[in-house]
Amino acid sequence: MGKTKLGNFFAVSVIVGTIAALTKLLEYLNEQESKYCLAEFKDLLENQKTVDVLNAREITDWIKNIKSENDGKLTYILAYPTTEILKKYRLKGFPENIDKKHTMIFFAVYEQTGSPVKVQLISFGTIDSTIEAQLFNGEDYAVVEE
Repeated sequence: MGKTKLGNFFAVSVIVGTIAALTKLLEYLNEQESKYCLAEFKDLLENQKTVDVLNAREITDWIKNIKSENDGKLTYILAYPTTEILKKYRLKGFPENIDKKHTMIFFAVYEQTGSPVKVQLISFGTIDSTIEAQLFNGEDYAVVEE
């Protein structure tokens, strides 16, 4: 083999080795990422709650139920399943075509640690306009205080 052919062979070998290493790295990172997934859509779908009108009473009842089952100071978050929210809270497997105007995710997390206590998917026909205006104020999520 001449120098040019040997150089080309070496370059191709390096590229193939680099691609294999990157593939392994991506597999490892995907595996690690799945370990830190907060919730899968299919699991949330199994325990999904459906209401005609999402109103203050529904939210209050949800908070009371969570609070009665857990000790410690909790923070409650309501969020529309936008791409940003799904990524931020490590929620996996949500379909691209999910109805973001009639679906919400309720989170309860320990205030001290931020660890999740409960994640629930809620589907609703409409949302009370007062709740929409007061809590969300044009944002994709709201933090609800007790």
